[in-house]
Amino acid sequence: MKGQILDYDPAGGTGVISGEDGKRYGFSRAEWKGAGDPRPGTAIDFEARASEAVGIYAVKPAVTLSAIDTDALRFTDAVQRAGALLREGLEAPLALFILLACFLTFLSVEPSVMGMAAGEAATRSYSLFGAGSDLLKTIDSYLISMARSSESDLAMATILLQPRWLAPITAVILLYACWRGRPSKILTMIAGAGAIVAFLNAAIFASMIEGMANGSGGMTSVTINSGTGAWLLLLCGIGLILAATGRIANPLASGSKPGG
Repeated sequence: MKGQILDYDPAGGTGVISGEDGKRYGFSRAEWKGAGDPRPGTAIDFEARASEAVGIYAVKPAVTLSAIDTDALRFTDAVQRAGALLREGLEAPLALFILLACFLTFLSVEPSVMGMAAGEAATRSYSLFGAGSDLLKTIDSYLISMARSSESDLAMATILLQPRWLAPITAVILLYACWRGRPSKILTMIAGAGAIVAFLNAAIFASMIEGMANGSGGMTSVTINSGTGAWLLLLCGIGLILAATGRIANPLASGSKPGG
């Protein structure tokens, strides 16, 4: 029979149980099969013998199991929804690739000295997120060593690096729109343009710094290259624009065909 402990006296080792039949049963500590002492309010299962309860076991409330089942269903639903986003269109997958590209090499900086074999100079790589103060300090140190640094040039270089943030910001907004529902074509094109702008940001920045460092000749020069992350941003940006215009579609989407 199911029931609930109403009261228990640790000193006397006795207590009272309310059964599901509406009757009350006394019990002794010796009949308690649970861990620790019996506690009032605990849901139990027991056997009734006249007015006494024997073989008393604690049971877990059904609400706990229900909560676990609900959480499991919510998690399963979220996984299925995420999988559908990756299969139904190209917006979510390409936005994720843009965020991945932000952690790959955005720019690489390599000083070269006349007479030194290629690859001997230490090359430093920076991701989009890391292409900030550390990159500028590295470039500044090279320019100072070549007596080609000026505050105005470095200030301009700092400004030139800012458009790169368009890529991750628009990608996150696009992902949120995908999660809330199918995003608009305009938002998809904006995210694609943001990724392309970030790539152009890397190329223009590299060209400007190389011009500053190598313009007057000398024994030392600096080579700055767009990294894997920058090129991946370009490809993802083009992909988003083509997807928004219906030129390409997700091959995993059933019945989906790109427009002519």
